Amino acid sequence: MEGSVTLGLQPVLPLAIFAPDGTEVEITALVDTGFSGYLVLSPETIETMSLIYDRKEEYTVGNNEDVQFDLYTGAKVRWHGHEKEIVVMAVEGEAVLGMELLRGSRLFVEAKPNGRVQVAEENEILP
Repeated sequence: MEGSVTLGLQPVLPLAIFAPDGTEVEITALVDTGFSGYLVLSPETIETMSLIYDRKEEYTVGNNEDVQFDLYTGAKVRWHGHEKEIVVMAVEGEAVLGMELLRGSRLFVEAKPNGRVQVAEENEILP
């Protein structure tokens, strides 16, 4: 899987997400190694996709504050050529891809504007 680095030095990756009814939604997500979950989507996107409310869960955010977030199930993402079930966190703003989705993968970021972002399976060699 390949993405790019924005002019603001943010690594982003295109993702195909599937709603419970199989509808595919294409997004671009910011890769955030400081986020331990799977994926953050806006409440509007979650509603449009008809994801299923699961629970509230507490996360420690960047300022060391503990905050409750709504989590949703029913979504799948195309990951390394397969559909993978994920848990989605509802937060206003841009889509964010976290470490739980990256688990078992290799991440390469060419940290310069328009640089490459690559995610490979654990045993796959990155070019």
